[in-house]
Amino acid sequence: MEQKNQPESNWAYNPGQVHDSSSVNTPMQKQAISWSASEYISHEKSPMWYAYLASGATVLCAVVFLFTRDWIAVTVVAVTVLLLAIYSNRTPRTRNYVLDDKGLHIDNELHPFSKFRSFSIVEEGGISSIWLKPLKRVSPVVVIYCAPDEEPNIVNALGNYLPHEQRELDQIDRISKQLRF
Repeated sequence: MEQKNQPESNWAYNPGQVHDSSSVNTPMQKQAISWSASEYISHEKSPMWYAYLASGATVLCAVVFLFTRDWIAVTVVAVTVLLLAIYSNRTPRTRNYVLDDKGLHIDNELHPFSKFRSFSIVEEGGISSIWLKPLKRVSPVVVIYCAPDEEPNIVNALGNYLPHEQRELDQIDRISKQLRF
């Protein structure tokens, strides 16, 4: 039987022998990439935006009341719209990101690569974002933002650990974008 040319290994199995792993040459860890960015894109909302929200809420409450004749359901709709208005006025926080061989750290919270299926670059108007698709169906997509000059380094680093997948904004995301939420 002919033996193929294989590179020499500096390790061999010897039963009963304890191996010192400090002498094994391991590949150098890739350098961590760190950056700071907003947690989401914030859109300025004019007083007219809030007026349209109030008008839509009034119509929705009227329709709910006409169909259900239930004041509790109307109150739930009104409180939900009020909470939506309050949440829409929230300013985004600046997040600190670190990408290393363990995964993505967002404000010191580790998101290991083993939890993700793939990543995508999604255009949101003039700004692109990187979406990390989780393995679990019920887990939310992790969306990260970065400066345009940092994007190639981040995409290359992610490409070392996750496959790239083409993705477009889905219907809910497009509606949210049009509503400037």
